[in-house]
Amino acid sequence: MSIIGSMEATPSRVRLLVSVLSERTSGETPERLLAFCSPKPLWRNVAEPTVIFRQTLKAAKDLRLIEEEGDKLRLTSSLSSRREFTEATFLASLEAVLLPVSAPDDDGEAAFARAIAWFLMQSVKLPLQFGVTKKDDIQKQLGDEGDVYDLTNKDRWNAFTYWCRYLGFGEALAARSMVPDPTVALRRLLPRVFSKGQEAPIGTFLQSLASVSPVFEEGRVRSEVEGRCRPAFARQPQRLSQSTSFALIRLEQLGLIHLDARADAQAMVMDFGADAPRRLSRVIYKGERA
Repeated sequence: MSIIGSMEATPSRVRLLVSVLSERTSGETPERLLAFCSPKPLWRNVAEPTVIFRQTLKAAKDLRLIEEEGDKLRLTSSLSSRREFTEATFLASLEAVLLPVSAPDDDGEAAFARAIAWFLMQSVKLPLQFGVTKKDDIQKQLGDEGDVYDLTNKDRWNAFTYWCRYLGFGEALAARSMVPDPTVALRRLLPRVFSKGQEAPIGTFLQSLASVSPVFEEGRVRSEVEGRCRPAFARQPQRLSQSTSFALIRLEQLGLIHLDARADAQAMVMDFGADAPRRLSRVIYKGERA
């Protein structure tokens, strides 16, 4: 069952459970954890007062963040072994399950990574509305017979947008819509593969990025999804997607990277929709400011 199958299990709710248990190193019983997260005075006039807690707890277990040991709940070893619980450690744990670089043994969450890859292939100039199923769009672009990555109805699409935005791959607009924008995710991922001042040809840059995230160009999942594209929607090999192009420009404007276009070097084209394209042959990582 994919994480987007439950509307109740939002990222903030899952994080709350994990945060509470991070402060209770000896674990906690489900009853006491429920009482803390959803006290009974809030149950008044609610038909199923524990459903949000139960669905969120199930999601946290499926994401391998929380486990049961005897009669208590506790953080899994991947989280409890860390010196302290932070937003960075939480995101890293989510990425390990939701966006694994290598193919996972259990593909329960594989649909989510493919949905992210498909989303990043969409135009940044055409916002995707909340509350509307994306099944027809996927089939139009990738074919009628293939997987639609669990985005089978509007509720699943809405749940997807929560997790997509939380992980830094999309940006919500005021008009109840979302555009693909992986700027936040890229900013988080780049220090894992580049040191300050390091530079790389664009091909090497993408391969390095694929070593820590499978949903960008050259990544395992992205290549699989792009391989399904009908010709009219396929990305040209020497052209970056609009979402990657705009994210790189934003990171350059923030002073974190420098984008170079050398005349004598192999280059790719950055796609800005109707705006003039830009050649890119090399990326220099300048790093975060002190």
